[in-house]
Amino acid sequence: MKLLFFKLFFIAFLVWVVISIIEQWPDNYVHIIFCDVGQGDAILITHKDQQILVDGGPDEKVLSCLENHMPFWDKSINFVIATHMDNDHIGGLPAVLASYSADIILKNPSTKKTAVFEALETAVLRKTVNNNNDTKVISSYIGQQFVIDALVRFIVVSPRVLYQNLKVNKMAATETTLSAENALFYPIIDNNTSENDLSIALLITINDVVVLMTGDMEEEGELAVIKSGMTRPVNIIKAGHHGSKSSSTRQFISILRPEVSVISSGKNNQYNHPFPRVIDLFREFEANIYRTDSQGTVEFITNGVKYWEAI
Repeated sequence: MKLLFFKLFFIAFLVWVVISIIEQWPDNYVHIIFCDVGQGDAILITHKDQQILVDGGPDEKVLSCLENHMPFWDKSINFVIATHMDNDHIGGLPAVLASYSADIILKNPSTKKTAVFEALETAVLRKTVNNNNDTKVISSYIGQQFVIDALVRFIVVSPRVLYQNLKVNKMAATETTLSAENALFYPIIDNNTSENDLSIALLITINDVVVLMTGDMEEEGELAVIKSGMTRPVNIIKAGHHGSKSSSTRQFISILRPEVSVISSGKNNQYNHPFPRVIDLFREFEANIYRTDSQGTVEFITNGVKYWEAI
């Protein structure tokens, strides 16, 4: 009887494992997930077995989002991007790096030293050592391009800073499933440039579908992107600085003309994000507005031709 029970239990367990794998097996679509991490940013982009994580929110809440949207057996992230060094964007990244391996960590050129930055720095160092230096740490620069696969690629459109001793090193395509242009350089940062305007902004193209991630970029940063000539109409925008009044200027939005605006902010946050003017501006340009503070995690799915909200 005990042997029969054990066999039945083992069969049931195998069935459960198979069903779990089938349910979590990646499909052929690109998923763009704006994680609800409270007052902060964390965006996960997945395509088959490739992932990009843009920021990690203020704490370990981001781990729940990763667990819900990545297969349980997948413990690696191809790109981890720290748009800038504020706690509400990188506070959760040490926990991410403790739980997942990372192929490439892309950071902004900020030299801001804070406790949370030092925690991230320690986590990055530990990750590179534990991963036998297979984790590459890259500083961002405008015009930097990354090809994830045949469908997904992105270009860095901000921050716009000066560099000295620029030295380009192109990684061979055979070295990694990802291709990139990497650079070793020392940033010369204008002391008048705010930390928010040093945010990495990414223009992501998924064939015909275009997504703009803005970090906490404010008016000065938006103007710099406009002057660079790298702006274009987009399908989806992650509204800058959680919908703050210092971001999403009329000039910027009139050029982008997004169909969808996603605002990542915490419920009843102390900053009163998003600002009513920002909401009104997006409505004026007929953008559909999604908010993590009222809707929770927001997910879009695309095949590179059209996109739709996940149900």
